[in-house]
Amino acid sequence: MARRKAIPAKVETEVLLTSGRRCCLCRYLGNDEAEKKGQIAHLDHDNANAALDNLVFLCLKHHDEYDSRSSQAKGLKTAEVRAYRDRLHEARNHGQRAAALEESSEDQRRRRAPAVGRRNQLLEQLRERIDEGEEIHGAIQIERGRVRKRWIRRDYSESELYREPDRHVIDWKCFVEWRTRCASLLCEMIPAGHAVHENLARTFANLQCGKAELEWGVATLKALKQDVESGLLA
Repeated sequence: MARRKAIPAKVETEVLLTSGRRCCLCRYLGNDEAEKKGQIAHLDHDNANAALDNLVFLCLKHHDEYDSRSSQAKGLKTAEVRAYRDRLHEARNHGQRAAALEESSEDQRRRRAPAVGRRNQLLEQLRERIDEGEEIHGAIQIERGRVRKRWIRRDYSESELYREPDRHVIDWKCFVEWRTRCASLLCEMIPAGHAVHENLARTFANLQCGKAELEWGVATLKALKQDVESGLLA
């Protein structure tokens, strides 16, 4: 047998990292995946052969058994140990890839979390403004138009009665507060560059207190809510 040759530090580190200081014989002969105190064994029993493919990390017990004559008599063969080593390395590589994918997925979930939280917050605020608008609309009172007389001849010799149009009376204070909250929400939620949506915010700020205007505002908020739910706004 050739003179013992020290294993290069780089190769030794690679063996320890790849195995995770787990003994492949403990793993597949004893179902023991715990980290072990051990040594690096030479598969061909040639201490001068420090090639990476010729090395395997074994616990102290299995290292002694593998290097002893008695262990060879029990049938602990080189091909067997090599196969167990390769299975261990493959299993660890698969586990590390799975862990990396899980970590990547978790990172993506963490990055999405603020956006999802922001989206849910906008949806909740839009629902509140919609509910407020519908409540104001439901409280509209109809003031019947007054009956008046008008002359139909220039000499005032003949007249007729007519009724003025009915008026929809809206709680002006509630409407103004709702309009202000809506305009502030739109200015906050609409990003720069969304020209159409930016125009909506300005329109809301100047919305007149009227039944048609109120109905337009509620319908617009519902459309914006759909845009947020579909991802067009977030």
